[in-house]
Amino acid sequence: MNEALNEVVNDIIDNDRINMKHFKRSNGDIKSRNICYTNQTRRNINTACMDHFAELNTKMGKPVLTIAGKEQTLKLVEHSIVVFKENKKADGLFNNMELCVTGWDEVNKTITLKGGAKEGSQQFSFKDFAAKFIRGHCLTTHCLQGSTLD
Repeated sequence: MNEALNEVVNDIIDNDRINMKHFKRSNGDIKSRNICYTNQTRRNINTACMDHFAELNTKMGKPVLTIAGKEQTLKLVEHSIVVFKENKKADGLFNNMELCVTGWDEVNKTITLKGGAKEGSQQFSFKDFAAKFIRGHCLTTHCLQGSTLD
């Protein structure tokens, strides 16, 4: 699966004529956080990754949740990595913190995430989620400024 996704990212780089010096793949592995310089590249890579995983899940008969997000439509599958874009210290959530989608309830319009500084899961309404999270396959150098990466 990683090999296929690497091909998707390479196609984006080729088609957008992105110079590789403007895009750094963490540890050379698509599962790791990918770093780029521009927001457009970040959006393109995140969209390609979302589409890839949504297509795989659809083929396997697994659910895909689509939410109209702040800057792009979010296609989420179980175990999607998302990034929080605000600071909510009381909730143990900080800007650029990664969380993992563990499930959702389409009737109550809530999404469940695991991660953050507090143990256990946290729930967000679809509306709050769309406003406060972005997909986490690729982030910009500006976004990661001051972060420690493995």
